[in-house]
Amino acid sequence: MYLNGVLVFIIVALVIVQFFERRDLYNRIMSRDINEYKQRSPTKQEKHISAHERTLKKWRDTNA
Repeated sequence: MYLNGVLVFIIVALVIVQFFERRDLYNRIMSRDINEYKQRSPTKQEKHISAHERTLKKWRDTNA
């Protein structure tokens, strides 16, 4: 019984660690160079604005 609990705890801990490592790896892959990777904050996520959304915003601002 205790062994099962310990094994479940180990598996959950490994999943959590691998999640953060995978996110860091994706950040490394998507960075242009080492300076951009070092400046990137793990909690700060930039919202991607599509070309369609930019065009709509520009159109709405000019017609207001």
